[in-house]
Amino acid sequence: MSQVAVEKVGVKTDAATSVFDEIKALSERIRHRAFEIFERRRGKDGNEVTDWLNAERDLLRIPESELV
Repeated sequence: MSQVAVEKVGVKTDAATSVFDEIKALSERIRHRAFEIFERRRGKDGNEVTDWLNAERDLLRIPESELV
């Protein structure tokens, strides 16, 4: 009988899984923070994108920069 190599396809590695889990967790934290900002505005419509961007800025802490 001949021998055939069998290999699983599409199995995620631990490194790939952890990166995706971190991104998912960060997205969830941003969502929660954006909702807190939305509630603080008493749920008025029209600023959802601004709420999301403010939540990202609060959680990601991107350093300010200036282009000269």
